[in-house]
Amino acid sequence: MRKFNIGIDIDNVISDSYPSYLTRFNKTFGKSIVFEQLNEFYYLENQAGVKKEKVYAFIDTLLLDDTFHMNIPPRSGAVDVIRKWLRRGFSIHYITSRPEKMREDTKKWLEYHGFLTKGTTLDMYDEAKHREDTLYKKEVVERFGIDVMIEDSLEIAKVMDVPVFLLDRPWNQGELSPHITRVKDWEEAENKVKTFTLR
Repeated sequence: MRKFNIGIDIDNVISDSYPSYLTRFNKTFGKSIVFEQLNEFYYLENQAGVKKEKVYAFIDTLLLDDTFHMNIPPRSGAVDVIRKWLRRGFSIHYITSRPEKMREDTKKWLEYHGFLTKGTTLDMYDEAKHREDTLYKKEVVERFGIDVMIEDSLEIAKVMDVPVFLLDRPWNQGELSPHITRVKDWEEAENKVKTFTLR
């Protein structure tokens, strides 16, 4: 019998990335943007009145700051749910738009928090091979035969040909396609996957 394959994004899905970036952004630029205002992270250039070049440079610097990344906390409940799925024999595929240059830091973070174990794989965005992250993720989902995807980007969720559980975030509001189900947290995601596997 074929294993049930679950695709899982990393940033803002199992890693509480944006709040950590936002805290550092506010401190660096003397701003007071709150999480609920985030339509998407690069939106800060408009929201905060900081030039695009400075926002990009700020993010690029943090991308390669291993101390910063190791201190980003995991999303509540994520590792417990994923461990349950692994015990049930599911395959877990982490599919992230993080660039390949972040692979070592990403692996260290995943291992430290108990996400990267037997039965899991990690796919990262290779700019030399892919033009954009939506097509990259779609290709990986097809290659691994992913049955369901857990994601926070509505744009990416919309291009998928499999059911997507979209973790509710300020930046992914809007009309959902029939194959997308909004979930508020990992407990709800677990229940939705359980229902799906019993069909």
